[in-house]
Amino acid sequence: MKRKNNIEKWIEISKDKRLKNRGKKEEFERLCNESTKYEDQIDRNIGRTFPTSRMFEKCPKGQARLKRILKAYANYNPNVGYVQGMNCIVGYLLNKIGERDESLERSLSTDEKVFWIFVAILHVEKYDLLGLYLPEFPKLHCAAYQLDRLMTRKAPRLARHFKNHKIESTMYLVKWLLTMYANLLPARAQDMMWDNFMERGWTYLVRLTFVV
Repeated sequence: MKRKNNIEKWIEISKDKRLKNRGKKEEFERLCNESTKYEDQIDRNIGRTFPTSRMFEKCPKGQARLKRILKAYANYNPNVGYVQGMNCIVGYLLNKIGERDESLERSLSTDEKVFWIFVAILHVEKYDLLGLYLPEFPKLHCAAYQLDRLMTRKAPRLARHFKNHKIESTMYLVKWLLTMYANLLPARAQDMMWDNFMERGWTYLVRLTFVV
């Protein structure tokens, strides 16, 4: 019940009217039906996205739904399009919100909810994950700076060890943050991470990374 309530909160967050075209009728369906130059790139990553999960294991329908949402975002924000790592975030959301055997009408409704949650966590200031996928990855470097400062203050010996061995935080952050810790945390920890992130936003991710 708590998980269901949390997901309802995520859906409410995604209804932010400041999001471009949020109130426009049938916007998601329009975006799904447009072609995109990122389609081949999306196709290459679909089969690698949670291949043993209930939504995608031996389930072309589930993979098609994942592609539909990623394609919709590529058309929603063509300046960014698709970047590897987005598939893991959308795949997680689809696994949590969708059902494997939903009817076509219901699956479209569910996928639209997943799409707008994804748009919200990229574009709403509290979360602001978009910078992880922009050229030069500005948000990644911001996270590295914040993490390095936190480590110097809270774990100076570890910070010195990393510096002596030329270990830069961007080396591991790129995989951790761009996928929101997919395939790194156990399932229950992953759910807890998402609940806290949706409640507290970007600063929580930085603190989590320090703990991990």
